[in-house]
Amino acid sequence: TDVVLAPGSLTHSLFLYALVHGLDVGATVVLCRTFRPNHVVRLMRQHDASVLYGVPTQLEMIVEAAAREGASFPAMRWVLSSGAKWQGRAGAELRRLCPAARFAEFYGASELSFTTVARDDEDVPAGSVGRAFAGVELTIRDHRGRVLPPGEVGEVFVKSPFLFMGYACGDAAPLRQADGAVSVGDVGVLDARGFLRLVGRASRMIVTAGKNVHPEEIERVLEAHPAVASAAVLGTDDARRGERLVALVRFRDGAAADTPALIAHARAALPLHRIPRRYAVPPRWPTTSSGKSDFEALCRLWQAGACVGLP
Repeated sequence: TDVVLAPGSLTHSLFLYALVHGLDVGATVVLCRTFRPNHVVRLMRQHDASVLYGVPTQLEMIVEAAAREGASFPAMRWVLSSGAKWQGRAGAELRRLCPAARFAEFYGASELSFTTVARDDEDVPAGSVGRAFAGVELTIRDHRGRVLPPGEVGEVFVKSPFLFMGYACGDAAPLRQADGAVSVGDVGVLDARGFLRLVGRASRMIVTAGKNVHPEEIERVLEAHPAVASAAVLGTDDARRGERLVALVRFRDGAAADTPALIAHARAALPLHRIPRRYAVPPRWPTTSSGKSDFEALCRLWQAGACVGLP
């Protein structure tokens, strides 16, 4: 009897899974050709949706649209988030709009399938994406493939019966493997209870003044500022430091902040070498087909000089 709403492209494994799983159990599945928050809200009301999948950016935009329209969703029983770390900024409003719903966050990848889950009835440490699913084994390894102890940062390796068989087409580079486990390049740390915290993606790492910086950590801090809806941290060429940190931001409707305010906010959570000194606003905020920030497109906007610097 469930009505599953999957408001994203089927090229994203989260929404493809929502479709296939929903059909497999006999549920009704509602898809969206394009993601428009107001349209999603209307579909949720029209079909009395009971299960909602989304990436965090989508869920936050759906909550904002529903609040504008005065909508609520008493039939909703599950809200499922994946594709990026849920920051919880819209959590209170989400609970108000969906009073009967439970919330769960998944971490995984197209190549790995679902890897960890964090449910709202668990004592999940702040910043964690949960613990491994049954049948999934997680290890954190160094660049030589050696397993690191709890608390050490390294590359996340997954051993699982759910791993993909291989790439059907294209010329993707082979994934790193060790002892039957596979890594897609995510960097993280496991605690003593097996909860995983992601630090970033190895491919996005920025080296500034000889220090390795993961932009995802800085983005999460900036997005915790009440005026910031989205953030993207880039590394730009710098003769002295190798790369210099630049932060592009998208402000919430009617909100704004200047550079000193954003630096002061970041200093409360980050060491100095991880704090960008330049901030700018792009003319638009490009997203991928799955609703995530398109960092390559944002980088091109910065390189083209299309972004407006903050005072």
